[in-house]
Amino acid sequence: MSESPALDRRVRPMSPSAKFVYEVLEYRGALTRREIAGETQLPDSTITDALAALRDAGLVEDRPLPTDPRAQLYYLDP
Repeated sequence: MSESPALDRRVRPMSPSAKFVYEVLEYRGALTRREIAGETQLPDSTITDALAALRDAGLVEDRPLPTDPRAQLYYLDP
């Protein structure tokens, strides 16, 4: 995966999987964890780690999915 020129400078030092999840959210918009898994084909634990790193950096936020409050919708924090 080559880094996009617009990749946020806070993402550059992160793991390849965090960069990948970031770019998927940037391209596709808000997604559930299941949708992220479908797009990336990454294992659940890798997605969990990537989302945690992105959340800790203030790049990703989540909110309950309106149709299923047990699920979360992940999106880039503007």
